[in-house]
Amino acid sequence: QAILTTTLDTVSYIQPRKNLFSLVGVDIKVILPEQSQLTQSFRSLMIAVITGATGGYGNALCLQAKFAGYKVVGVSKSPEKLNMLRQSKSVDEVFALDYLVKDLDANLSDFEDFLSSKGITTVDLLINNAGIGSKQHSIFHETADELRHALEVNCIGPGQLIKRLAASFSLSTVVNISSRRGSVAQNADECISKTGCSYTYRISKSALNMLSLCVVDELG
Repeated sequence: QAILTTTLDTVSYIQPRKNLFSLVGVDIKVILPEQSQLTQSFRSLMIAVITGATGGYGNALCLQAKFAGYKVVGVSKSPEKLNMLRQSKSVDEVFALDYLVKDLDANLSDFEDFLSSKGITTVDLLINNAGIGSKQHSIFHETADELRHALEVNCIGPGQLIKRLAASFSLSTVVNISSRRGSVAQNADECISKTGCSYTYRISKSALNMLSLCVVDELG
């Protein structure tokens, strides 16, 4: 299995570590020693599940995945937006999955049943793109609920989805959309500005980065 972690600017393989994917805006480029071999293996991956699919960046990922030859399952919490996404032909299938629902396990089980009902037995690519933050920039204004919700959407939910798809659908590749705001090293750098970003976003994206490393340790 290949587990990837990414910022909005770059995607780098953790395993094998020599490989590098580059995502810039809506353009997907792959840089490897053997470009022709990569193109063949990249296009051979047929099923992609992309969360946060109804946002601008998620929609762009869906379009690029379809362009690369995937059958795309777009996932978001809004059924209305998902219907619009399906009508736009950016995806092949859609499913409403909300990481903040009271019974997430039941929602994830419904998603597994949905994939099976579509004849899907393997998932080749999962892009965990869904994410939230808050508008508060001070510890005196952040609430426990805001932090809890950010952790559920940005880390806990993606982790549970990885577990389900790896166990039931032979998940091959994971891309976790992170952020430089989740980098402990960059947040410790006095030369880098940290203004304009919430505690909840930075903490939850840092947790997502650790999730990626933990999954690699076990499954990579």
